[in-house]
Amino acid sequence: MSVPERMHIAIEESDEVCCKSCKQMEGSIGEYFEKHYQKPALWAGPMLSSPPVGSGGLDEKLDGWLKGFEEGSVVCHSPLDHPHIVKRLNQHPHKDSWKEFDILGKSKRTRNCAIRWVGATTFDLKTPLDRVFHKSLRSRVFIRSSELPLRGDQFINARLMSEELRVGIEVQKGEEDGSFTKEAICDAVMTVMDEESDVGKQIRINHTKWREILLRKGLEDGYINDFTSSLQSLVLEWGLHANVSIQNEAYMLMLKMSENSNQEKEKLHILMYPWLAFGHMTPFLHLANELAQIGHKISFFLPPKARPKLAHLNLHPHLISFVTVSVPAVDGLPDGVETTSETPMRAGPYLFDAYDLTRPHIESSLSQLRPDVVFYDFAAHWLPGLARKYGARPVYYSMFCTTFFAYLSPRARGLGPKGLMSEAEFMRAPPGFPLPEMGLRAHEARHHAWLNGFRVGLEKVPFWELFYRAIEESDAVCCRSCREMEGHFGDYLAKHFEKPLLWAGPLLPSPPGPDGLDEKLDGWLKGFEAKRVVYCAFGSEVIMFHKEQFQELLFGLELTGLPFLAVLKPPFDYETIESALPEGFLERVKGRGIVQDGWVQQQLILKHSSIGCFVNHCGAGTLLEALTSECPLVLFPQKCDNFINARLMSEVLRVGVEVERGEDDGFITREGVCNAIMTVVKEENEVGREIRANHAKWREFLLKDGLQEAYTNELNDKLLGLVGWGY
Repeated sequence: MSVPERMHIAIEESDEVCCKSCKQMEGSIGEYFEKHYQKPALWAGPMLSSPPVGSGGLDEKLDGWLKGFEEGSVVCHSPLDHPHIVKRLNQHPHKDSWKEFDILGKSKRTRNCAIRWVGATTFDLKTPLDRVFHKSLRSRVFIRSSELPLRGDQFINARLMSEELRVGIEVQKGEEDGSFTKEAICDAVMTVMDEESDVGKQIRINHTKWREILLRKGLEDGYINDFTSSLQSLVLEWGLHANVSIQNEAYMLMLKMSENSNQEKEKLHILMYPWLAFGHMTPFLHLANELAQIGHKISFFLPPKARPKLAHLNLHPHLISFVTVSVPAVDGLPDGVETTSETPMRAGPYLFDAYDLTRPHIESSLSQLRPDVVFYDFAAHWLPGLARKYGARPVYYSMFCTTFFAYLSPRARGLGPKGLMSEAEFMRAPPGFPLPEMGLRAHEARHHAWLNGFRVGLEKVPFWELFYRAIEESDAVCCRSCREMEGHFGDYLAKHFEKPLLWAGPLLPSPPGPDGLDEKLDGWLKGFEAKRVVYCAFGSEVIMFHKEQFQELLFGLELTGLPFLAVLKPPFDYETIESALPEGFLERVKGRGIVQDGWVQQQLILKHSSIGCFVNHCGAGTLLEALTSECPLVLFPQKCDNFINARLMSEVLRVGVEVERGEDDGFITREGVCNAIMTVVKEENEVGREIRANHAKWREFLLKDGLQEAYTNELNDKLLGLVGWGY
């Protein structure tokens, strides 16, 4: 079946046709359409793209290049797949004021006056320039243009713009073969740019008028309101021609649509059951706060000891109810242990058994509460089935970077939904991965394979299979991240797991309370110049396996000659920090170095003016927190997702430097630690300057007003759609 036939059938079989356009632009043509197809046309309005978010403005290099020319004097050409256009532009007599996309890469004739740019052009369109454009119906608001239609609907689009609206000039082409000449391109461009051209003047006047119309405040809202009313009428009309039962359903559907149009959003009952780690419970609670802010009710399940530690983070106690779940005693798990922070390393697998034994409690609660949605963690692979049994939609909420799961996808590697990966497979990215050069090193792949040797929980499931099951059994996957940071990896994940991906946004922790930083520590930090102190911390649960590597890290901090604050747990098989310190270390760093264990006010430390660098273990939550500080990052990944997180930060976002390690054993040297720190803190270091500049851009983006609110509203709409309440 041909494409035109498909389009014709799509229209013929519809009840109404929705058009992404305006009556002001195509009203008479719309009336003609309605008459001959005998179908109502619903006008959705222009539906302009949202303002660009998250990249910190136009690329600095490109922006600088553009600013070297007079306003309105630069020509921008797209798309990038027609090199014959460039050949003709190369010989333009006014090329000294032109910008071109040099696809061929052979631009000697246009050196210094032409540039090739590969990347998003959303920002470019708002730069004062002219454009040779291929005439798809997008981005018409900001620029006047010369039209060069190439295929499909573009030919009629060009006639609409050049003959009906008179906002552009079409490049003259051969009647039979459609070929064009360099002179034709030149003439079209000069017509719209030449201030003396009568045709150009009229084009610019018309373009300005249409720009004002399309950007008029309230235009889109008016169209959406009319669109909603038309849909309501359609639904009601459908009900009136059906039986009484369907009429009632149609009427209720119309009422719900009316409520949505008035922004009276439906309220969900959501159950959340995170894994028994504060690094999981806390982000779950951050998400609960965002959803409660909208008005949803949350039943938050957690062990008894965790309740008082998290109570201060519950910002909506009238909507977020803590429901305690007793952690059953199991052989091998010390009495009274409820979370990973209390669990000795060797007893870790037994906590999974205890978690599985909470299943009857969770099922009983589901049968009574009857929530609409259940957010669950990786270890609760049995929860999706229970959720569906009691009418809820299961959503896997991931604490990990989206890039991490995209990289580990067994489906993408042709291993099936639960396929186990070898060391060699862990080392290479899967086919089609957005960053094919990204990979795990030998020691990292060995660590992942070692983790898979653990069989955990009552079913003795291989460790990585827990994650695969959590995704496979879900109705959707919710990621604590932003599409601006990991969009390509999210698309890859959704494609191979065939699951909707819901972006929760960064979900940054709430600002610290009024108490302020510990007085003693604050006084010590104030004794040093601004941006001088190195802060090193690996979270509350990371333990280094080798005492020698623990000491080498400290030697590296000492070698910098900078003051430092190291908050670390004792290495494996050591009870205290003091027992694992190098001999004479404290004496040598006295006054400029602190090494301690325990919880610290990390948010306040990172905000302190004396802190100039953050050496961290690359936990996903830690990295988001760190990106909102002004401290450049030194990356020292320790386990599990930390390694891919480090690649994301160092190779994709370019906001940190990894500590150099042995390829096979993963060991660091004091010199490697020192070099990484000095790279990011030295003002004259070129890599460090780039790292700091990128960090500043991402910090600005993450702290932008309205960012989290936008993601929360989008997530809300997706959840309402998931349960069948969204329209």
